[in-house]
Amino acid sequence: MKLAEALLERKRIKDEIQVLRVRAVAGARMQEGDRPPEDPAELGERVMGLADRLEELTAAINRTNMAAKLPDGRTLGVIPGPGGNPGRVTVCREAGSIGKA
Repeated sequence: MKLAEALLERKRIKDEIQVLRVRAVAGARMQEGDRPPEDPAELGERVMGLADRLEELTAAINRTNMAAKLPDGRTLGVIPGPGGNPGRVTVCREAGSIGKA
């Protein structure tokens, strides 16, 4: 896979995670006893699958950027610190916190 393709796929996945996040939060804001419009477990599985793919792509992009050398010897890459992909945690936290306050 070329770098440009990986960057485009990463953008598409981020956009899709954002859409699923909005849907999960909207589905969590319901009256007690009502059924959610979508299965929360299914949405969660889709987010987790996308988050896994996003982590793979990010690692591949970072490896490519670290291997590319600028004329002054610097690289383009940034090695991410601990914490992994915050998107996965954010979706779960937002959907789980609806109704708590």
